[in-house]
Amino acid sequence: MDNGVLGANKEYVQQTKVYGKKDALLSFVIFGIVFGSMFLLRQLIKYFFLYKGENL
Repeated sequence: MDNGVLGANKEYVQQTKVYGKKDALLSFVIFGIVFGSMFLLRQLIKYFFLYKGENL
């Protein structure tokens, strides 16, 4: 019984290590997408207003 609990605990630790890495990767990807899109949006707005300003 004690051995089974220890095995389950080892399995849990192993899974949290794997999912911890996945979560870190996922959060990094989301962070990249959010900031990338914000940067792109700012660039688009900047160029849009520059272009619009030239036409006026």
